[in-house]
Amino acid sequence: MLEDLGIHIIELSGNIHATAKDMVGQTFDNITIQKDAYFIDYAKELKKEINVPIITVGGFKHIEEIEKIYNDTNIDFYALSRPLICEPNLIERWIDGNTTPAKCIRCSKCRTANGNYCTAFNYYIENIE
Repeated sequence: MLEDLGIHIIELSGNIHATAKDMVGQTFDNITIQKDAYFIDYAKELKKEINVPIITVGGFKHIEEIEKIYNDTNIDFYALSRPLICEPNLIERWIDGNTTPAKCIRCSKCRTANGNYCTAFNYYIENIE
């Protein structure tokens, strides 16, 4: 049905910038915000109802966790934002075999008036497009 409307993919996010850590464990509509992968339970429920691919975002720091969720569910895609601002080469690091979690401490101070950069680790990314 969504495909008939021209919807090809849905990204699921909670828009809880800077408050996610404080919301872990809270329940809304009988679904609880998780410590990691904040919205995975919402994504699972949504995926039961629709046939278009789902992207879920929020709280991903561990490649092993992403792989486990991918193998245990039918969620299609996993988006990273702040971990990539903190470590622009994170994916390359994981591919090279260093699967330690992302360094991002989830402080949410990376979006500044001077651009997006990690204030905790002093990386600066200019001209994000």
